Amino acid sequence: KRRTEDVVNAVMTDHYIQRRKAARDLLEQIQESESAGENYHGEVSLYYPPELPMTPENKLYIDLAQVYYGANLKSGIPQLQTDLEKYQPAAPEFYVGLADAYAKAANFDQAIHWYQQALERRADFRPALEQLGSALLSSGRMTQAIPMLERAAALPLPKTGVLTNLGGAYVTQRNLDRARQVLNQALLLNPDLPEAHNFLGMASLQERDWSGAEKHFRDAISIRPDYASAQYNLATILAGTSRYSEAQYHFKKAITAQPDYAEAHHHYGVLLAQTGSYQKALAELEESLRLDPGLAEAYSDLGATLAGHGQIDRAAEAYQHAIQIKPELYEAHLGLGRILAYRGNASEARVQYEEAAKSPDPTVRDAALKALR
Repeated sequence: KRRTEDVVNAVMTDHYIQRRKAARDLLEQIQESESAGENYHGEVSLYYPPELPMTPENKLYIDLAQVYYGANLKSGIPQLQTDLEKYQPAAPEFYVGLADAYAKAANFDQAIHWYQQALERRADFRPALEQLGSALLSSGRMTQAIPMLERAAALPLPKTGVLTNLGGAYVTQRNLDRARQVLNQALLLNPDLPEAHNFLGMASLQERDWSGAEKHFRDAISIRPDYASAQYNLATILAGTSRYSEAQYHFKKAITAQPDYAEAHHHYGVLLAQTGSYQKALAELEESLRLDPGLAEAYSDLGATLAGHGQIDRAAEAYQHAIQIKPELYEAHLGLGRILAYRGNASEARVQYEEAAKSPDPTVRDAALKALR
């Protein structure tokens, strides 16, 4: 058996009997290759016919060709925008083309503007409705994204990507019944949607249905083994149910698939600290903060790890960073209070304990109240 190079997630039986053992594991994950056309970057030129009269429509189509596959975004985007503003075509396709180009360049504010321009030309233009919802999600405008995605999902034969995005948005808003309805609709159309399974797992997590969540995350991974989010989500469940060795395996899978996944490094570090791998835990926690210096919880967990191994000064600094980023992070106040009390700074420790006593977590709150007595 071997993985096929053109469909990398498929395993086929090769009936050619080889005399020598293969130099590599034929079942290990391989990267999907890109075609030469997708690799080309530069100006897109006319091939046939070699020349065209430069009517506004022809000029716009040539502009559109520069950005359609992302080959010439740097100069293609401003040229297409200039000509759109100059000629003001009635066809919405040109505006969607410019919006798609801005989305490829991760400029979602401009992408949203031009999708809206397309909808002003034709209010029911399907590509604009579908892509505008996605762009609004990518820019964090959840309340605006959901109505747009709902409009796209209400069209005949909705795309599974639209349904999946809408379901994920509902999960974020904790509208779980509607999320399941939409995500299951997507899976009826295509059972092999790892994102839909992952979102269903996240919905189960919110209801504290650990076994249901685990099944959905495993389903997502079975479809796409290098799906970092599903690997991470499964690892957190396994860690929470004390299946540490299996959790480590899936944290590593998530990090291999997405090396800049800060939260995966963070929680893998916490797991390593829990299982006694102190130096490796520090390395993972510090890597998570290098990737995302705004992770207050990672600073707090770094503080707890350092304090547990006698590095009090470094631990205090980590807790202070955590509180500076997120003042309502009560476990960091509790940890800093303990360090201040250990140093004999009773009045400063009291301030931290009083903050920690506001925690909704009974474990943190009770520990702070006990210290205040």
